[in-house]
Amino acid sequence: NFAQYPAGVDCNNLLEIKENSLLENNFQVLPNPFSNRIEIEVFQEAKSLKVTNSLGQIIFEKKKITEKKFEVNSLDFPEGIYFISVETESGIQSKKIIKE
Repeated sequence: NFAQYPAGVDCNNLLEIKENSLLENNFQVLPNPFSNRIEIEVFQEAKSLKVTNSLGQIIFEKKKITEKKFEVNSLDFPEGIYFISVETESGIQSKKIIKE
Protein backbone atom coordinates (compact mmCIF):
# COMPACT_ATOMS: atom_id res chain seq x y z
CA ASN A 1 0.00 0.00 0.00
CA PHE A 2 1.70 3.19 -1.22
CA ALA A 3 -0.46 5.38 1.02
CA GLN A 4 1.82 4.48 3.97
CA TYR A 5 4.81 6.32 2.48
CA PRO A 6 5.15 10.11 2.29
CA ALA A 7 5.04 11.72 -1.15
CA GLY A 8 8.37 11.52 -2.96
CA VAL A 9 9.60 8.27 -1.34
CA ASP A 10 10.87 5.83 -3.95
CA CYS A 11 9.66 2.40 -2.85
CA ASN A 12 12.21 0.68 -5.13
CA ASN A 13 15.06 2.11 -3.04
CA LEU A 14 13.47 0.71 0.12
CA LEU A 15 13.51 -2.78 -1.38
CA GLU A 16 17.17 -2.42 -2.39
CA ILE A 17 18.17 -1.47 1.16
CA LYS A 18 16.42 -4.55 2.53
CA GLU A 19 18.12 -6.86 0.03
CA ASN A 20 21.56 -5.40 0.77
CA SER A 21 21.00 -5.85 4.52
CA LEU A 22 20.26 -9.52 4.01
CA LEU A 23 23.48 -10.00 2.06
CA GLU A 24 25.50 -8.64 4.99
CA ASN A 25 24.13 -11.16 7.49
CA ASN A 26 27.38 -13.01 8.22
CA PHE A 27 26.20 -15.17 11.12
CA GLN A 28 23.25 -16.45 13.12
CA VAL A 29 22.92 -16.87 16.88
CA LEU A 30 20.39 -19.22 18.49
CA PRO A 31 18.59 -19.14 20.82
CA ASN A 32 18.04 -15.52 21.72
CA PRO A 33 17.38 -15.09 24.59
CA PHE A 34 19.69 -17.89 25.77
CA SER A 35 20.38 -19.65 29.06
CA ASN A 36 23.27 -22.16 29.21
CA ARG A 37 24.58 -22.33 25.63
CA ILE A 38 24.78 -20.27 22.45
CA GLU A 39 24.78 -21.88 19.00
CA ILE A 40 26.56 -19.85 16.35
CA GLU A 41 26.50 -20.48 12.61
CA VAL A 42 28.76 -18.41 10.33
CA PHE A 43 27.88 -17.97 6.64
CA GLN A 44 31.25 -16.60 5.53
CA GLU A 45 34.80 -17.52 6.45
CA ALA A 46 35.32 -15.87 9.84
CA LYS A 47 38.63 -14.60 11.21
CA SER A 48 37.47 -14.20 14.80
CA LEU A 49 34.51 -14.09 17.16
CA LYS A 50 34.10 -12.18 20.43
CA VAL A 51 31.39 -12.17 23.07
CA THR A 52 31.40 -9.01 25.18
CA ASN A 53 29.20 -7.92 28.06
CA SER A 54 27.39 -4.58 28.28
CA LEU A 55 30.55 -3.01 29.77
CA GLY A 56 32.63 -4.03 26.75
CA GLN A 57 34.57 -6.71 28.63
CA ILE A 58 35.51 -9.74 26.53
CA ILE A 59 33.76 -12.81 27.98
CA PHE A 60 34.68 -15.27 25.22
CA GLU A 61 37.01 -15.05 22.22
CA LYS A 62 37.80 -17.45 19.39
CA LYS A 63 40.29 -16.89 16.58
CA LYS A 64 40.91 -18.86 13.40
CA ILE A 65 37.37 -20.19 13.10
CA THR A 66 37.39 -23.25 10.86
CA GLU A 67 33.94 -24.72 11.49
CA LYS A 68 30.65 -23.27 10.20
CA LYS A 69 28.67 -24.18 13.34
CA PHE A 70 29.82 -24.28 16.92
CA GLU A 71 28.56 -23.89 20.46
CA VAL A 72 29.63 -21.58 23.29
CA ASN A 73 29.04 -22.76 26.86
CA SER A 74 27.40 -19.78 28.57
CA LEU A 75 26.46 -21.44 31.85
CA ASP A 76 28.80 -19.13 33.81
CA PHE A 77 27.63 -15.94 32.08
CA PRO A 78 25.60 -13.71 34.43
CA GLU A 79 22.12 -12.68 33.24
CA GLY A 80 22.19 -9.60 31.05
CA ILE A 81 22.92 -8.19 27.61
CA TYR A 82 25.83 -9.41 25.50
CA PHE A 83 27.19 -8.62 22.06
CA ILE A 84 28.60 -11.17 19.63
CA SER A 85 30.98 -9.76 17.01
CA VAL A 86 32.22 -11.77 14.04
CA GLU A 87 35.06 -10.51 11.85
CA THR A 88 35.06 -11.60 8.19
CA GLU A 89 36.75 -10.33 5.01
CA SER A 90 33.87 -7.85 4.58
CA GLY A 91 34.24 -6.36 8.08
CA ILE A 92 32.87 -6.83 11.58
CA GLN A 93 29.22 -7.53 12.30
CA SER A 94 27.73 -7.50 15.81
CA LYS A 95 24.47 -8.79 17.24
CA LYS A 96 22.89 -8.22 20.63
CA ILE A 97 21.85 -11.28 22.65
CA ILE A 98 20.24 -11.63 26.07
CA LYS A 99 20.94 -14.16 28.81
CA GLU A 100 17.92 -15.02 30.95
